Amino acid sequence: MADISQFINFKDRRQLATDVLFWLISALLVIILVKVMSLSTFSFKVYFPDTIIVALYFLVIIYIFVLLKDFREWVIIFCNRDKTFSFRIGDWPGLWIFNGGCEFGPEKLVINSSRSGCLLENYYWKDFTMSFDVKFEENDIQKQKLFGIIFRAKDFDNYFMLEIGIRPEKYSDSNGNESVIEGIKPHLRYKGGWEELAIKKIDKFDFGKNKSFQRIKLRVIGNRVDLFYQGGNVFSWRLPTHVDVNHFESGVIEGRTNGLDLLASQCVSSYGLVGFRSHWNHAPAIIKNLIIKPMKSF
Repeated sequence: MADISQFINFKDRRQLATDVLFWLISALLVIILVKVMSLSTFSFKVYFPDTIIVALYFLVIIYIFVLLKDFREWVIIFCNRDKTFSFRIGDWPGLWIFNGGCEFGPEKLVINSSRSGCLLENYYWKDFTMSFDVKFEENDIQKQKLFGIIFRAKDFDNYFMLEIGIRPEKYSDSNGNESVIEGIKPHLRYKGGWEELAIKKIDKFDFGKNKSFQRIKLRVIGNRVDLFYQGGNVFSWRLPTHVDVNHFESGVIEGRTNGLDLLASQCVSSYGLVGFRSHWNHAPAIIKNLIIKPMKSF
């Protein structure tokens, strides 16, 4: 269901126009319903105070409004779901929404200083494969070789993500020796906040020494996510059903509550957008040969 706290979005004029139209349609449907009932040959006598009748009409209007917004979202997803996508120069920036310094070059994307992310707009997948080649741009300022793969995103504030590369923090081995490691850290972004899971070291990763493009493939089926590196399966993740809103590592969440929140906005069985992310202190990630296919095509 649509978020009941956002009946009318005054911050987005286009969305505001849509919301007002839905309100008018909802009210019109209620008026038509009352008119039909008044002309009906079937009559019954039930008396309610006028205030209760007004409240009931208003609740019906709200319910119809929410259904209309959900229906509009369903139509958009239904018309744009499960398509095969292959990146081309002409797709940028028209098919993408992003923040930060994302750029494009000859047949490639450069994900740079994009704190919220870069999403492929109006393409929705649930079960899919996503393959691409990636390498990090060398510079003396942004030295952290990390980037994120975003999937099943509702928007910039709600999605799942796998962060891949060389971790900036040091970890101690069994002998007490500290070193940086290459690995994968799953993230949950919920209402603008971040919940991070434990990192998994991937011995096969070679982003530190290898400066050439490296092949990565993401496969998402149901609530299971698998990551393939250079042809081999190196990581699996069972998507969680809840997020702990009281222990976010970073970010700000609206409407904080106690305990656990259901991931309603990016349910593990729902369709969503895909994309990439790179923090401002991460080295720019260069993406090429991006291909996304729905699993039903296999």
